Amino acid sequence: MSGSYTYRPPLGLDIRVKPPRESRVERETHECAWPGCQNNAPHRAPKASDSSDFQWFCLDHVRAFNKSWDFFQDMSDSEVRRFVEGNLTGHRPTWQMRDGSNSQKWSRAMRASAAAAGFNKTAGPKFQDFFRLFGEIGGTQQPLRQKPVRALTRSQVRALQTLDLEKSATRDQIKARYKELVKRYHPDANGGDTAAVERLRSVIRAYQILESSAIGKEQPAPAR
Repeated sequence: MSGSYTYRPPLGLDIRVKPPRESRVERETHECAWPGCQNNAPHRAPKASDSSDFQWFCLDHVRAFNKSWDFFQDMSDSEVRRFVEGNLTGHRPTWQMRDGSNSQKWSRAMRASAAAAGFNKTAGPKFQDFFRLFGEIGGTQQPLRQKPVRALTRSQVRALQTLDLEKSATRDQIKARYKELVKRYHPDANGGDTAAVERLRSVIRAYQILESSAIGKEQPAPAR
C-alpha cells in the first residue's frame, strides 16, 4: 500500500477502533471568563444555582471561583429551607399526611409501586403481606400454613410430658423415647433403686395411654 494513502471514512464517520491522533477532531475550546484572563478554559462552572447555563474557566480561576461561589447566595431563607428539605427526599414530590386527601395520594403511590414491583393478581404465595400494605390492589397473598393443633386430653398431655415429648410427637418418636427410658430406668441398670422403679412405672403408664389412643398415628397429608 502506498505511503501517501489517505483514509476517507464513509459518510464522514471514522469507525476505526483507534484512529490516528492527527485525525481526531479537536475539542471545542473556550476562553476563560475571568475578567482580564485570556487563557484556554476547559473547566465548566454554573452561572447561578437555578440556571442550567455554564461559564468556562482556566484551572487557576475555576479553583478561585469554587472557593468564592455560594450556591445559596441568590436564595431567600424560605427558598434555602425548601431546598434543604427537598434534598432529604432527593427532591421527589412528597405529601403531608394530616388530611385524608394526602393519605389517599400516599395509598395510590404505594399501590402503584407494588404493581410495578410485580405484586398483582398473579403474584405467587411466596410474597407475604403481613402488614396489609398492598391489600387494596387485589393481590393473592396467602396466609402462612400452620400445622393443625392436636386436641389432647389432660391424661395425654401428662403422658407426653412424662416422656418429655412435644405435643406434635410422631408415633416413631414416642416408641423411640419409650425404649430409651425403659433402658435408663430398668432395675438391672439401677441396682434395684426404688426411685428408678417408680419412674419406670410412670413411663410404662404414659406409653400405654399414648399407645391406646390415636396420638402419633395420624396419617400424613397427601403431597400436593
